[in-house]
Amino acid sequence: MEEKKSWFGKKIEITITEKGAKEVEERIHELQGKWDQMSLLYKGGDKQKLKQYMDDNKSILPTMMFFGIMDMIMFSMMFGMMGMMMTDYVPAESIPSDAGGDSSSDSSTDGGDGGGSDGGGFDFDVGF
Repeated sequence: MEEKKSWFGKKIEITITEKGAKEVEERIHELQGKWDQMSLLYKGGDKQKLKQYMDDNKSILPTMMFFGIMDMIMFSMMFGMMGMMMTDYVPAESIPSDAGGDSSSDSSTDGGDGGGSDGGGFDFDVGF
């Protein structure tokens, strides 16, 4: 952990250890395998097996989103195939605003091009 002074106050930079980086990589590899299995079940068209697999692994879905492992379009199509809502498995606040063409989004009527602004808030860099 390193503290730096900036114009807006102090900034704390946290670096991951080699052991921690290895652990994260192992978990990401594990999650990638689970996503691959979900993709195969979806492509096979077996709704029951896919639903059961998602029920069994419900707790890891937000983590897959956070690390960018899952393809959000395919994930949305999985829910469409099963006739379910994404919020049945993932809390609404964890779903990215551009996932699955959310009709409540007003991005098409904002009169801008989307710009480079993320709306303010925190500056968080995972570092991968």
